[in-house]
Amino acid sequence: ALAKTTAISDLGAVYGMSFADKSHRISAGVVGRYVARFAYEDKLPVAELKKAKEMQTRIKTDSNKSMALAVDTGFIWTVADFWFPTVGISMLNAPTGCKEGYLNPFSKKRETVCGTVFKGSFENPEAISTIDPTDIRIGLSMTPRFSSKFAARVAVDMHHLPLTVGEDHYGLEGIAPLKQLHAGIEVFVGNPLERSPFTVAMGLSQGYFTFGTTVEIGVISLEFSTFGRDISSSATPKEDRRMLFGLSMAF
Repeated sequence: ALAKTTAISDLGAVYGMSFADKSHRISAGVVGRYVARFAYEDKLPVAELKKAKEMQTRIKTDSNKSMALAVDTGFIWTVADFWFPTVGISMLNAPTGCKEGYLNPFSKKRETVCGTVFKGSFENPEAISTIDPTDIRIGLSMTPRFSSKFAARVAVDMHHLPLTVGEDHYGLEGIAPLKQLHAGIEVFVGNPLERSPFTVAMGLSQGYFTFGTTVEIGVISLEFSTFGRDISSSATPKEDRRMLFGLSMAF
């Protein structure tokens, strides 16, 4: 029997720049990333999974070793309104290259997919990690005010919006709408233009429940959040539940 095995490790450096107009209502940014990728995506005999040394040797020997230069960009525009409606558009893995005959894991079709293309030594050229497809995202948020000391932030955004130009695909088609959707609401106290001493947030991300809270006590800020990530590379979802705890101090 064989078991599908995936092990991907990225190492790199990031450089970013951002710009804003005098009113600070329009902001734009661009990020450049150098990524060195060590990736194994293949099938291993189940018996071999029990032998750590042999499995590590196989993964090291048969891994794809590659690198790429990635570019992310986007902008945010806030309307001068009492509820601060804001729209944002971003493009992760801007199309610096394209790969022909890429097997889309969602539509199960071979396509010319554009994005961040990795180059190097490939033991498995069919691995999905040989390219990070372009990810176009659009979102909208606003801050309804219920009183001078109580308000909320509401946000909705869609990820992985596919765009096809001729035979080139910018993003992957076939991703379920629920997997693309991210939405949430944060309730907080205090002036909405300043950092709040207490917030509670909840929402939906890729079909999974999210929750978070922040409490400030003097110079100490305590933060907690939990969210699920769909780590599946196919139409069948697979949740990876994550929890984050944070403590920071401001003087």
